[in-house]
Amino acid sequence: MVSQAGAVPLAETVRKAGLDTAKSAASAPWRKPQTVHDPGKVLPDIALATALGGDCLADVTMLWAEPHLFGRVASAPTVSRLVDVLAAAGPKALTAIRTARAEVRQCVRELAGADGPAASKHHVLVDGQGIPLAVSLTGGNRNDVTQLMPLLDKVPPAAGVVGRPRRRRETLFADRGYDHDKYRRLLWKRGNRPVIAERGQPHGSGLGIFRWVVERTISWLHGFRRLRIRWERRDDIHEAFLGLATCLITHHHVQRLC
Repeated sequence: MVSQAGAVPLAETVRKAGLDTAKSAASAPWRKPQTVHDPGKVLPDIALATALGGDCLADVTMLWAEPHLFGRVASAPTVSRLVDVLAAAGPKALTAIRTARAEVRQCVRELAGADGPAASKHHVLVDGQGIPLAVSLTGGNRNDVTQLMPLLDKVPPAAGVVGRPRRRRETLFADRGYDHDKYRRLLWKRGNRPVIAERGQPHGSGLGIFRWVVERTISWLHGFRRLRIRWERRDDIHEAFLGLATCLITHHHVQRLC
């Protein structure tokens, strides 16, 4: 959620990027001839209301208090009717809106060029308690599955009291981003049993009772301001902050065990 003041840059970003215009063109086939409110304005207003803490369509009315900032906002019944029309259109409307959003995103990236912010993605491997075992930093457009084996290679052998150091982890849980037959075979070859959600399958596989641990660790990492929003252009500096945050999280766990 953002504050009322934080919604102002969001609204300006929508206008400057042309997202409202693109969504207006995308939703034109489902706009009635005498409609007063433009769907390209209503849809961003719904997103702004959600960012401000709204949890239903009627909460779009909270934007009425600042007409000089958010412009003319549709009423709750009007918003509901638009959503019903788009929902009735089904995949066609969803595809049109997603296409418009992708085109705007690509346009913004081209305008930013080399001076734009560096998009980043954090990859994390944790144990059953959520302690980070390995982390890596890649570009925001890097596929998650490409970092699966490098993350496993970063984990050193676990030395026990007696016997050889243990290198094999029994079971590996991962989400749909890591669903690939090639990497499943590599995991089995290393002695790991992959438990990975399959693409295209409905939710409810039960992996959530295990995967919440890594989601919690990611939330811990992004609790650090320098990781939640990337301010550094140099990868090595940002990766240093990522490593420092990992050490702090691990230290906190060790303190609980002592």
